[in-house]
Amino acid sequence: MSLPSKTEIAIELVRVRGEIDRVATYISDAGWEIQQVTARRMAAEAIVSGNFGKEQRQVARQQLHELRLQLADLCRRQDRHNQEMQDLKQTETRLSSQLQSAN
Repeated sequence: MSLPSKTEIAIELVRVRGEIDRVATYISDAGWEIQQVTARRMAAEAIVSGNFGKEQRQVARQQLHELRLQLADLCRRQDRHNQEMQDLKQTETRLSSQLQSAN
């Protein structure tokens, strides 16, 4: 198998940088979602522990359960995106080094 040409390396580097931009957007969006769900969770916790009627507290408990599950899912996705970003950055570094060596 022959070594990739300078052009092939450059094309792959552009593709990887596009993926980095895409994943960065996912990370940012997930961060905002986590903040929103956290705020809703805190509001539900206030109702559960506050001076509200039994029915309101029961509804808030159910919402709290659902929000905790949603938050756990968002955090898992955020972790996956962060790992993907780390992998892409390593690939970018490797390709940049290969491109410089190909000169």
